[in-house]
Amino acid sequence: MIYRSRTQIFLDQLPSGNFSLLLKDLKVDDDQKTFFLFHHQDDKNGRTVIQDKKLCITNVKVARGFQTPVVMINYEDRKAECSSTGGYPEPTLTWTHQNGFLDQDIPQIIRDPESGTFNISSTVNITENQILTCSIFNPTLNETLNTTQTTTYQSNRNGSYNVNGDQSNCFKVAVYGGNVRTIPRAHD
Repeated sequence: MIYRSRTQIFLDQLPSGNFSLLLKDLKVDDDQKTFFLFHHQDDKNGRTVIQDKKLCITNVKVARGFQTPVVMINYEDRKAECSSTGGYPEPTLTWTHQNGFLDQDIPQIIRDPESGTFNISSTVNITENQILTCSIFNPTLNETLNTTQTTTYQSNRNGSYNVNGDQSNCFKVAVYGGNVRTIPRAHD
């Protein structure tokens, strides 16, 4: 039985009308399972007085929160990628900037075969001076996680670009004689 040693009722609370069922070690496979509560009553002689009367029905909804989205910017390709892992059920991912929604590539959603949880990622084209926000929405938890990244390109007289952002994975991109080198940006 798939629920053996995973369920518990509170016998001391039954007389007060609490028919709660505790389901331990919840798994993704438990999602959308239906549980019925039946009442069966015998008299003091062991004769059935009430035969399996259905009292209530409930549906289990499993959810697991996603990790805070990670936004990585590729300034050479002028793309940003947002990713998050380990949540359930399948989320939605949206990109916005200071003027509204952004057109994005179709999100890549991968389901982990062992845990049944989801990983999601998406890319979007970027331009200068954008405030990008990646939002991941978990419908069962009604939870939205956001990460915001600001991009600024500043041209110097020698033809290099200083790239500023609000995450530590930003780079200074320098162009020397047609070759592109990326140098980790010094932290301010």
